[in-house]
Amino acid sequence: MAKTNFESILTMTCTVQHTTETTTDAHGQPIIDDWTSDQDTGVPCLLEGTASNEVIDGKRIVVKDFNLMLPAGTDITEDSRVVNVARTSDSSVVEAGPLSVLRVTACDEIGGGAHHIEAMMDFVEED
Repeated sequence: MAKTNFESILTMTCTVQHTTETTTDAHGQPIIDDWTSDQDTGVPCLLEGTASNEVIDGKRIVVKDFNLMLPAGTDITEDSRVVNVARTSDSSVVEAGPLSVLRVTACDEIGGGAHHIEAMMDFVEED
């Protein structure tokens, strides 16, 4: 089966991990015990992003904002995270993550029908 024009730009793959909440804290909030038992590997994607530096309380913080494009029907929600984004051409990892999913948007074809999914994500690290 031939790739669509959109699928041809998905030159990367990633792993989408889903939470497994099995315990709660003293306030009744879920504690994520395991990210790895429920995951989808080798998901076709394209990652685009920017990075900025901020100083918070005297510490340099790197904030990376990403947009991840995925095929329609991909199992990803705001409760998911993304790791190991790699180029399909040479399998080199371009972003190890984990990337927190902030928002998921289903994008439709003109005239209807699912086209693709976009996930807005971020990664914050102390430098």
